[in-house]
Amino acid sequence: MRLFFITVLFFLGFASVTAAQEVRLQSLESGDDAGPWQAVGRLDVGGQGFCTGALIAPQLVITAAHCLFNKMTGERINHEEIEFLAGWRRGRASAYRMVRRAVLHPDFFFDGNVSSERVRNDLALLELDRPIRNTTIVAFDTGARPLTGDRVGIVSYA
Repeated sequence: MRLFFITVLFFLGFASVTAAQEVRLQSLESGDDAGPWQAVGRLDVGGQGFCTGALIAPQLVITAAHCLFNKMTGERINHEEIEFLAGWRRGRASAYRMVRRAVLHPDFFFDGNVSSERVRNDLALLELDRPIRNTTIVAFDTGARPLTGDRVGIVSYA
């Protein structure tokens, strides 16, 4: 579970764990700006919308578990209808992969409400149908659970 926690904190946004602070958003318009962030990708979710995911191994993406549910019906979306687009920028991706399997955090429940209980378990791992082995897309390292005062970063598609 620690692997889930640090990775989700990493790709959800630029923030301090200890205090809320205003941070200037940065658009990654050029290839130079986006270079280190190629492992962040768009998840096209069954034609119903999109979410953000982060590549943490050649064939493994972490995302928010709520992305795997239809917001209107509450039904789970078929993971085979989800595509990961690594490095999505200006209508193109550096790599395209379909999802083979999706695993939710065991304590996650989807009820449409936002609560601290739901958010802390809002994690899912996606196994891709093929590994991404591309020299421009480097999977993010994962580490131990952050401590109070550690800085974490967030990257997502608006």
